[in-house]
Amino acid sequence: DSLPIFSIVSYRSRWDTAVAEVSSIAGDLPGFTAQENLGKRIFFGQNDSNTRGLCGTCHLMANELSFVPPNAPANPRNNTAVFYVVAPADDGLGNADEGVGAIDGVAADDGKFKAPSLRNVALRAPYMHDGRFATLEDVIDHYDHGIAADANLDPALRQGPPTSGTPIQLHLSPDEKAALVAFLNTLSDDTLATDERFSNPFPE
Repeated sequence: DSLPIFSIVSYRSRWDTAVAEVSSIAGDLPGFTAQENLGKRIFFGQNDSNTRGLCGTCHLMANELSFVPPNAPANPRNNTAVFYVVAPADDGLGNADEGVGAIDGVAADDGKFKAPSLRNVALRAPYMHDGRFATLEDVIDHYDHGIAADANLDPALRQGPPTSGTPIQLHLSPDEKAALVAFLNTLSDDTLATDERFSNPFPE
């Protein structure tokens, strides 16, 4: 059997351009502003001794592994088949959404949702599995101080013991939050987004 040919591939973001020029993402990336590089450090937990951020623990830069930096930290979690408990079945707003648990009937899977690729994330509002957040700023505020306690909460979102610790509190400053948004904007492939070949397939 021949493999399918995919014509819509995102690979021309500023992130892609920058990582193609380096062998490691440990340092500042070429072509990035100081703000964007700060956001990159927060995203990968490289910003201070407390490794605040670590968004990349769950969100790799792409499902296409060839576009992941060659020296990116080894990480068994990927965006192709791994799910994370990121929200309680009751989100506190009266919305019961059990995620995978609603499908397989396993209580330990209540609140599990797939961690998606963040390619072009700035172009894909609204956010979260249920679209509850309108902006990236809202999402960052949620992960900064709004994660709700839940028995199934993923260990990556806990501080303290992995199975019983309280939800993380990042305590990002306004400048750090703005830097994280700036970095996430570098993941947009504007060439792809404006390519007429991939515009509305049902023109009037």
